[in-house]
Amino acid sequence: MFRNLKRYFHEKKHGKNIYLVYSMGKVGSSTVTELLEKQYPFLPVFQLHFLSDYWIKQLIPSMPAHYHVNLAPAEAFRKFRESHPDYRLKIITLVREPVIRDISDIFENWQDFFKTKNVDDLQIDRIMERLHQHEFEYSLNWFDSEFKAWTGVDIYTQKFEKQRGYSSWKFDAFDVLCIKLERLDQVLIPAMSEFCGLRLRMENNSNVSAQKNIAQLYKLASTTFKLSKRQEHLVFDSLLVNHFYSPEEIAKFKIRWLDQSKNEMA
Repeated sequence: MFRNLKRYFHEKKHGKNIYLVYSMGKVGSSTVTELLEKQYPFLPVFQLHFLSDYWIKQLIPSMPAHYHVNLAPAEAFRKFRESHPDYRLKIITLVREPVIRDISDIFENWQDFFKTKNVDDLQIDRIMERLHQHEFEYSLNWFDSEFKAWTGVDIYTQKFEKQRGYSSWKFDAFDVLCIKLERLDQVLIPAMSEFCGLRLRMENNSNVSAQKNIAQLYKLASTTFKLSKRQEHLVFDSLLVNHFYSPEEIAKFKIRWLDQSKNEMA
């Protein structure tokens, strides 16, 4: 009863909305979702990485079982949206520099990348070898293979305010807010207020790799890994990096991920 009353007064003030935190993994979507659910527990909030037929019907069913957890939330969102056709869909998506995103993903899902049953058996040599084989395919293609496939929106045709760190756009069936994870702490509050009128308060992030049991390996890999020439072109010639990040930001990424000694010799 109290929850329904709170939702009623919110709808009177801000309108009827469904809040969909829709992004690739390891870009801060859990942080945004947790803040929304904790501070506005009466709102319909969904966190999803996949909604397109390509992922939901083709890829995920054939993937390892632990990926199947993505199917039920997608179905729950679909049913809620169909049963509330008068609600406006508010999509919040996030983007992150792809090298550190993929390193975080490899450490989060280490069982998929290394043939070992115990995380304590992981060795830095094997991790670095795996990183040097990496293609960054998921990160660099998610906005095409998933976001565009489901929304019909090519995000690379929408102007993004690189310096501000976020942009929002209105479409016929929904609105979209896109935020760079690197600026999340600074811009989430004004971005959400501007986008949907919600007054969020930033809190400590509980989903940080440094707090997990593979923290030392993660720190070592994320501070010593350098891209090969092939990987350099994949990342820094990509639409994702050049659409969302300024030349100054890209220059800092290159300092971090490129072998500067080789560049000096070239």
